[in-house]
Amino acid sequence: MSISRYPRPGHPIAPRLLREVLQSPVPDQRVSDSLRLADLDESTWARFTPDTCKRLARAVIASIPPQLPNLIQHTCLPRLPDGVRSDELQLERRTRNCLEKRGLLNPPQNLGDVSVGELLKIPAFGKKCLVDLLTCLESFRGRAAMASAQSAEPSAVPTERSNPRIRRAARKLRRLRGASLIRADDPRFGHLIREMELGAKDAKEAATMLSSGKVAPVSSALVVQCLLDLIEGIRAARRITLEDELWDVTRELGGERDRRIIVKRLGWEGRPPKTLETVGQPYGITRERVRQICMRVERIQKPDAFLPVLDRVVATIEAAAPAIADQIERQLVRTGLTRRPFDLETIHELAKSFGRKARFTIEALHGQRLVVPSTRGELLHQVCDKARASVSHWGVANVEDLAATTNNSSSVVRQLLAFVPRLKWLDELSGWFWIPDVPRNSLLTPIRKILAVSPTTDVRELRAGVGRPHRQKGFAPPRRVLLELCRQLAWCRVDGNTITATESQDPDEVLSGSERLIFKVLSAHDAVLERTELEKLCLEAGINRNSLWIYITYSPIISRYAPGVYGLRGADIPAGLVERLIPKRSSKSKVLLDYGWTKGHNLRVIYRLSAGILSNGIVSVPAALKSFLQGKFALVTADNSPTGTLVARNSTAWGLGPFFRRRGGEPGDYLSILFDLSRRVAVAELGDVSLAEELDAQNTSHADGARQSDQI
Repeated sequence: MSISRYPRPGHPIAPRLLREVLQSPVPDQRVSDSLRLADLDESTWARFTPDTCKRLARAVIASIPPQLPNLIQHTCLPRLPDGVRSDELQLERRTRNCLEKRGLLNPPQNLGDVSVGELLKIPAFGKKCLVDLLTCLESFRGRAAMASAQSAEPSAVPTERSNPRIRRAARKLRRLRGASLIRADDPRFGHLIREMELGAKDAKEAATMLSSGKVAPVSSALVVQCLLDLIEGIRAARRITLEDELWDVTRELGGERDRRIIVKRLGWEGRPPKTLETVGQPYGITRERVRQICMRVERIQKPDAFLPVLDRVVATIEAAAPAIADQIERQLVRTGLTRRPFDLETIHELAKSFGRKARFTIEALHGQRLVVPSTRGELLHQVCDKARASVSHWGVANVEDLAATTNNSSSVVRQLLAFVPRLKWLDELSGWFWIPDVPRNSLLTPIRKILAVSPTTDVRELRAGVGRPHRQKGFAPPRRVLLELCRQLAWCRVDGNTITATESQDPDEVLSGSERLIFKVLSAHDAVLERTELEKLCLEAGINRNSLWIYITYSPIISRYAPGVYGLRGADIPAGLVERLIPKRSSKSKVLLDYGWTKGHNLRVIYRLSAGILSNGIVSVPAALKSFLQGKFALVTADNSPTGTLVARNSTAWGLGPFFRRRGGEPGDYLSILFDLSRRVAVAELGDVSLAEELDAQNTSHADGARQSDQI
């Protein structure tokens, strides 16, 4: 009710009843016969607390008889001054709805043509609504009367010199941080700006007008009290919790019962929102009634509402993201912004409903609630999916490669990787990691095969073997990363640079069918054979010629010990056996093995990596190719993943650094760069000496074809 909100001088209250209420804790039920303006001094108004207002309102309503005299029923309502709008009437929701349905507020001056008896015939319009309406109408009449009296007496108009209290309070309010944020329609403090009747849009504008001394307020006492209440309210609003702020905002939405219904339904007490039925059961009301009560919230959900605690809570969440939701909820309690862990989903909805830009979102990832910046809402799932896919394909992954594939910075990817379930670091400093529960890991299978052939092997041999399968495209993680991976495997033991299988790996179970046949052939001949002999024995064992050479090229258990000599990786070979098996090369003219043309008319250049190349990403361009390899080439990996730009100028090419950071590489590895001159694309691939042999075979094939053409 108007009388029970924020009473000010000019409200129609009985002076005798007011004095009795102020002097005793229990209000007297006697009321003055007439409702008229109360001329009270400032000391009396200073003692008029909100609790006193409520008790006074209850006393006034209780004093109204069930049946009003005919004289009162036929009395018309006071007519509002011209210019008063319906939105300026501070009426209760029920009072306003009843009047709007009858069209009595359009314009509100129509109320002067309605009698009290006609009002009481309106459905749902009772004595509480009557007192609420009379209080509001008489308040406007009182203000108009005082304004006309002051205009008739120029000496009564307050000036800058005659109102020092107004100037001091106005200047203090103008300097207060947040004064410009409190607008005239603010749900908590807007009425204080409107009651000063200055036409100001916000509190700071009102303070500026009053401190200039160029306006004449209707009531000095009223304006001073409004200014002091604004100052105290702004200061107090910054020291409360979010629960208290939201409870305070609902002050205009009804009694305590209705406010509690709204708070529980919307989750404004910190817990998740409740259903209509759950909220209504303790009060014995229907779901529809709960919905009707909660619809009142639309009146206070304004984008410019002054909610400093909510703004601080949103800023705290945005600064902490990305993080686990439970951790942020506990942080809000530690900092005193909430009394208990406050549901972050509710805070997000709160920020949106009050026009705040909540730059965070809550995502569910494998049963865990995570808070991430709104610009990265899908990025968390993207990083998780890409990380698992990369580990599945390569066996391990690193931050730089993941950042390149997701088009994000490495720092952002590192933050989000902290929330990937079961992720384990292999070298956190350089960004290498793996995920043990990925269903298919392409690196573990080669490791099992190598340990099945050689239960104890050196990390160099192991690294050379795991990079041979065709799917790996020559990729093998650095030795320190591979050692740490084996250290984390339950079926491996690492001792220095040696890896030993702690669980026996049966070759018949681990190796494929053709690999088992090759393994048996080599095992029967001291684990090593000359290429021609190996081919002969394998063909006799039933292996297809093409399949044989695919396995010799890509199988992790096969190692090239010398030109034309192959054997089992990590085998204990008698001294001098390899040297005796090396085939004698014919005295043909020497062919360059470091570069050449491919069948697709592209250029391939083979490099043996050094520490300098790995450090600076710079290689030399053969002099014979300088005329072809000039300018910029789009650098991609063997699986067609972009990894930067390779620039060739004169006899130097650079730009391989990002490729090495993504794919690793160590001194002694072989690097193949295939230059597609028509598309200006360079394909980089890591591998062993078989890359050079492949190029050698291609060049030999080209030479044989040229000789045959010459003979024709």
